[in-house]
Amino acid sequence: MKFNVFDYLRRKTISFWLLLFLIYIPIGSGLLASLSILAYINWPFRDLQIELPNEITATKVIIIAHGVHDDTKSWVSELVELAKQKSDSEVIALDWSQYAKNPLTCSVNAKRIGTKVAESLANFKQIKSVVLVGHSCGAFVLNGFCESFKETSKSTDIHTVYLDPISIYGGLFKNYGKDNFGTCEDSGILYFDKDDNVIGSNEAYPHVNSEDVTQSKKDSDYSGSAHKWPIYYFMTYQWSNYLLAIEQ
Repeated sequence: MKFNVFDYLRRKTISFWLLLFLIYIPIGSGLLASLSILAYINWPFRDLQIELPNEITATKVIIIAHGVHDDTKSWVSELVELAKQKSDSEVIALDWSQYAKNPLTCSVNAKRIGTKVAESLANFKQIKSVVLVGHSCGAFVLNGFCESFKETSKSTDIHTVYLDPISIYGGLFKNYGKDNFGTCEDSGILYFDKDDNVIGSNEAYPHVNSEDVTQSKKDSDYSGSAHKWPIYYFMTYQWSNYLLAIEQ
């Protein structure tokens, strides 16, 4: 059989272009897109400025973190007042609104902020218990705080309340919240509404006690969004009993 170099080269050329357009370009484009997103959400590495108490004398602390496109003037201020009425804890309303404007970057910012708050509170060695309440993207504040605080204060009890948390981290890692929330703290509870259309906010998470409050919304006179219903459910029906159970 006579070898035809031109046929061989032609077949090799066709194979090369097929591999280029069907495999190499799609994979390369996907990697480039992923790297671009990671660079966007992580750059610049700015120092996040968060207002915190200069002095804490209480042995118990409650930290409340709002979510994306929110601030402490909404439901947070109301929950702060309820907390002060029912507890002698130091209550911190965490205003990170300037870093919570972008849904793509809010999770990364929130986790960094949680770490920053933990590093600050670690200086107060008398703290024995921390309750963390976070809504939506604010759930990553809880995650960042717990992971950092437990490194230096393992004996401190940390209790978390997730209110319709977002699971996706950095716009890429869809199951980050589901895989990590509840794995660090001493106890945790999550409230979700199945009618919510925010990714990861409408389902139970495997590592934290999860409660579906969808039917309770339908039985109430609530007229707001499904994403915020767990906030009002927790404040109206669960907050007082929750604090009593934690502080016993």
